[in-house]
Amino acid sequence: MEARRLVLHPDTPRQLAGEAFGACGASTRYPNSIWTRKHKSRPRLADEIGASPAVRKSAFTKALFFAGKVIVSAACFWYVLRQINLTESIRTLPTVDVRWAAFAVSVAMAQIPLLALRLWAIVQSSRQSRFD
Repeated sequence: MEARRLVLHPDTPRQLAGEAFGACGASTRYPNSIWTRKHKSRPRLADEIGASPAVRKSAFTKALFFAGKVIVSAACFWYVLRQINLTESIRTLPTVDVRWAAFAVSVAMAQIPLLALRLWAIVQSSRQSRFD
């Protein structure tokens, strides 16, 4: 990535004073940064949807969505747990090899950061290709 130099013309008193303006000062320090280009070129998501921030952030709406999530999660747990025969599970529990169970848990735990790293790489490559 090549380094770009910024030449400021003192058009405004803020530039004369050396203050940064815009989003986190990105527009004066880095005029072609991803942050500046992204926020100058696209409208906010709330503007696209047509909902005002007050409507989206109301306490009733948040509570309603939370209640919906709890209901869906409870329904999923009920569906899965009704398929399990508890007496059969308890009867076969002593035959489980602890080493294989520990191995399975460790593989499952290692999978989460690896998937997060993969998703991070995908986001970074799509962000760079969009703004290059």
